[in-house]
Amino acid sequence: MKTSLIGRVKTLWEKRDGKCPACNQQIRAGDEWHVHHQIPKYLGGDDTLTNLAILHPNCHRQVHVKYKLDELPAL
Repeated sequence: MKTSLIGRVKTLWEKRDGKCPACNQQIRAGDEWHVHHQIPKYLGGDDTLTNLAILHPNCHRQVHVKYKLDELPAL
């Protein structure tokens, strides 16, 4: 399972040219990152690559704060 997670994270990273979709800054090797569900699981989102994104931890927190203030953002 760990191997498949590593492959999925690499695919997500490559899909965005290594950039965080929230701030558009590079996510570099050694940086911390979070996997974000664009449509939350509790709203019917799934774990497919089309519903996932890799964000910096602070960007991830900011996106979730925005969820509470606005509608769901598209990343």
